[in-house]
Amino acid sequence: MNKYYLCHIFKRNTGFTVFEYITYKRIMRAIELLMSGDTALDIAHAVGFGDYSNFFKAFKNITGLSPKQYYRK
Repeated sequence: MNKYYLCHIFKRNTGFTVFEYITYKRIMRAIELLMSGDTALDIAHAVGFGDYSNFFKAFKNITGLSPKQYYRK
């Protein structure tokens, strides 16, 4: 089985690409950490984002809110 076929099967069964799934899981973990009171920058690094702007975009894309708005909610 080659990697392209595996990615195709993964998308067909989950509805996500592998990259989308990994990003989704990172954001779900970030939400848990956000509720524990850590700063958004520390969380971004803890879940594997290299910089805050990429974390912010991914977070807002998935949740519809910024990390700060989500925390206040």
